[in-house]
Amino acid sequence: MPPRKTKKGKQPATPISGRVEKSQKSKTQKNTKLSDIAQEVQPAGQSIKGGLTKFKTSPSSQSVSSAENRYKVLDLDTSYVGKIKITKKAPKPPRHRRWKHKGKESLENPAELPDDWTDSEPDLSDDDYDAQIERCQERIKDNIMVSRFEAKLEALKADKAEKEFLVDSEPYGLSWPVIQRLNSLKQMEQDLSKKDPYKQLETVRAIMRAYRYKDLQWNHGLVTYWVKARQLCQPRPFNWDEMDQVKENNAKGESFWIEGAS
Repeated sequence: MPPRKTKKGKQPATPISGRVEKSQKSKTQKNTKLSDIAQEVQPAGQSIKGGLTKFKTSPSSQSVSSAENRYKVLDLDTSYVGKIKITKKAPKPPRHRRWKHKGKESLENPAELPDDWTDSEPDLSDDDYDAQIERCQERIKDNIMVSRFEAKLEALKADKAEKEFLVDSEPYGLSWPVIQRLNSLKQMEQDLSKKDPYKQLETVRAIMRAYRYKDLQWNHGLVTYWVKARQLCQPRPFNWDEMDQVKENNAKGESFWIEGAS
């Protein structure tokens, strides 16, 4: 997540982050899910763990909440899906050379394996369970650390069954990232049903409906802003100044939610 910009390179008087952590961690915030930030946002005028109230009156807050930014016209109805360059993940490396143990007994001592042999599968995605299971079965046939790979095989089968259960529990045709996000939102829904001091439950349920009706997708690098179950914009890149403006113009003391990841 990009850190807030300040005038003359000064640091904010009171830093704020997705979990109201210190701004020195801004380098690691780039991959923080902005959805988690929203869970900490409270009605305007109240403090977030003692930090937000002070931040609102800090020089940093004043610098990014200038009149110029406040009245900037935002294209909130414009979707940036497919319009911005997203850094792609590095391609998977080629598969390591397959090696078979010719002995009758399973080879259990790693020191006896070739130097370039590895028990990890860097060429496979972790959640590609069919490919992972097939590779695991190969290892067993190769007579290498059979007991270890038999245990791994059972764990992979259990993970695959759990994934299939999650997929079957949601409407047909949803992407796996959306299903994973829905699973997280269901946990939040359960927690908020017991205690919801900032009135976020209706927003969480509205977001879940949007995913299930395919009105919203999980787009890496893009976010949407929500207040009281109302979607305020189409998917767009996260920007601190824009977020401040949208929140100031729409939240009016209500809980503000940022859905997505940056």
